[in-house]
Amino acid sequence: MNKLFKRNICIVEGNALEGKKLARGFAKYNTHVILKSDILEVLKMSKSMRFDALIIGRVENRLVISQQIMDIDVTIPIVFICKDEAQKQEAEQYDYRFNAILEPFTSTRLNEFVNDIKRSDLPNVTYNIGRYTFDYNTRSLIYLSENGQILQQILTKKEAGLLLMLASNKDKVVLRNKILNNFWYCESYNCSRSMDVYITRLRGYLSMDKSVKIENNHSVGYKLTY
Repeated sequence: MNKLFKRNICIVEGNALEGKKLARGFAKYNTHVILKSDILEVLKMSKSMRFDALIIGRVENRLVISQQIMDIDVTIPIVFICKDEAQKQEAEQYDYRFNAILEPFTSTRLNEFVNDIKRSDLPNVTYNIGRYTFDYNTRSLIYLSENGQILQQILTKKEAGLLLMLASNKDKVVLRNKILNNFWYCESYNCSRSMDVYITRLRGYLSMDKSVKIENNHSVGYKLTY
């Protein structure tokens, strides 16, 4: 019988020995651990896989790439392992959503730290878009008609991520290449056409409120207005 794990944690650590040590520390907490040394690989994985937490140790460009991961899944708790107070402050000041823990620490302390973030610090990501309410965490788009009728559409993870990017940049053009790199990880013709299909779907979901528009700035990007 396959063991059922309570959570799915990804550890990114460039030092193989340190990575294995961190992974062993979570084994007693009924946790499935994915251990990687390349944070770019984790960025690709995050487009199709949901992690309960991401723990990042000694890897290059960890702040920049982690921010890109949060653009895809804003609810993921990210914890940086820091060797000193300067590193800790750098991580926390780079993005208010980042969390940092100072070395040394026990596996019990790290587990408690991750649990505390998961319980209390995940943002409530909800947007009112005209007559729609968009809840990113549940991927639900709810329409309230003038006569009180409620209609709900459950979005795919990619649809929800794309709508989140547009909603969080209301009245601003989101560049095509940023969308492509975040959700398709390429800028080819086929990827571009696939993105256009997703935009068309979102327009369809939002079509009951005529004040809501996803405008196309030709060859530049898209802008959500309402």
